Amino acid sequence: MRPKLTPIRAIRANCVYCMGGQAREVAGCPSKDCALFRFRMGRNPNISPDRIRNFTQKTRSPVA
Repeated sequence: MRPKLTPIRAIRANCVYCMGGQAREVAGCPSKDCALFRFRMGRNPNISPDRIRNFTQKTRSPVA
């Protein structure tokens, strides 16, 4: 069974494909005019790390 392909994961997969299947090369992508450039590392740059941290703290179940 495949893991769920979220939009961010799909963008990352596209970037890896674009760079010839070399995941390490995605960080050095020279195509700064590409619409997916800001999302290439598999993260949404529009969401702050604090917001992610707060969300994960709220959704975790308490340890018994």
